[in-house]
Amino acid sequence: MSKAFADGQSVIVRKKSSYGKSFIHTFSVLTTPGTIFIVVCPIISLVDDQFYKLNSIYQIPAAKYYGELPIQYRENMFHEVSKK
Repeated sequence: MSKAFADGQSVIVRKKSSYGKSFIHTFSVLTTPGTIFIVVCPIISLVDDQFYKLNSIYQIPAAKYYGELPIQYRENMFHEVSKK
């Protein structure tokens, strides 16, 4: 996976809990500025946790998306990503 990513290929990582997926996408964001990463997670609390860590701890711009968020937030998020 890391060689494919380093070679500029698209990569999909699908693993069970506790396999280090959060490290994979956080490390990837830190080492490739200007790249947009999309991380899909079915657990809202994990999405919120990762969003907080990326924005507050690592100072990396991040957005989150799930159905319970206000429509205005979701529309604004798509608008901001599309400008990149």
